[in-house]
Formats: sequence, C-alpha cells, structure tokens
Amino acid sequence: MGEAKDELEKSRHELEDLDNAVAQLKAENKRLGKDYADMKARLAVRETDTLKLEELLDRLQEEKKRLSQRTNKLTANEKELVLEIERLKRKNGPVGKKGKIPSKLD
Repeated sequence: MGEAKDELEKSRHELEDLDNAVAQLKAENKRLGKDYADMKARLAVRETDTLKLEELLDRLQEEKKRLSQRTNKLTANEKELVLEIERLKRKNGPVGKKGKIPSKLD
C-alpha cells in the first residue's frame, strides 16, 4: 500500500511538472504568435513603403529623362542662334562705331 502511495505521489509530481511545462509552452506559443502578427504587420507596412518608393523612383527617372531631353534641345537651339547671329554679322558686314551695338557674344 505504501509503495502504491509513493508511486501515486511520484505520478502526481510528474503530472504537475508536465502541466507546468505545457503552461510554459502555451505562454511561449502565445508570445510567438503575437510576435509573428507584429512582424507580419511591419512587413506589410515595409512592402507598402517599398512600392511607394519604387513608384517615386520611376517618376523621378522619367522626370530626369524629360529634363535631360529639354536641356539637350535648349542647348541645340542656343547653338543655332549663335550660328545665326554669326551668319548675320558676316552678311551685314562690319558696322561703323556709331551704328554698332555691343554684343554679349563679342
């Protein structure tokens, strides 16, 4: 009878230990589930931010391309105007000091 009592007490302690282990595992599982949900929410925010930044980058690259083309066009127009001024100067010949208008290109 005493042996059975000791065995029963031993089984009760083992059961308590197992209950404690299960409780700890449940608590850890709950914590990890919360961490997972938090990380998932942060990931969603980061993905949204990444998409916005990629869209901004695309717009900026298009704007850069447009401005570069405009700069090239303005530079070409400036060269044409300078050549036209030089052509007109050669065509009209030298102008006397009284009639000469100072040029910024001179």
